[in-house]
Amino acid sequence: MAYAIHITRKDTWSDKEPKITQVEWDSLQAKGILEPAPNYPSELYAKQGNVFYYYHHGDIVCKPPDDAYIQKIKEVASVIGAKVQGDDGEFY
Repeated sequence: MAYAIHITRKDTWSDKEPKITQVEWDSLQAKGILEPAPNYPSELYAKQGNVFYYYHHGDIVCKPPDDAYIQKIKEVASVIGAKVQGDDGEFY
């Protein structure tokens, strides 16, 4: 399984609160920051270049192909006032 990066407002991405809302997720596409992900059956998926994002349990989860995409992910997080955390708890 690939290592995931989480856009979150939680102290640790696995906590229950505070969540990023569906409205905030939708606003990222409405603003053109993320675009619909083709071939995915749900509005819970979006993409930005080669990075696919998934809205899941109040976080936005992605699996970037390499570290060069971390800056782009941080830019997405900043739009909604969130932070970026890896699976192992490290912040970017």
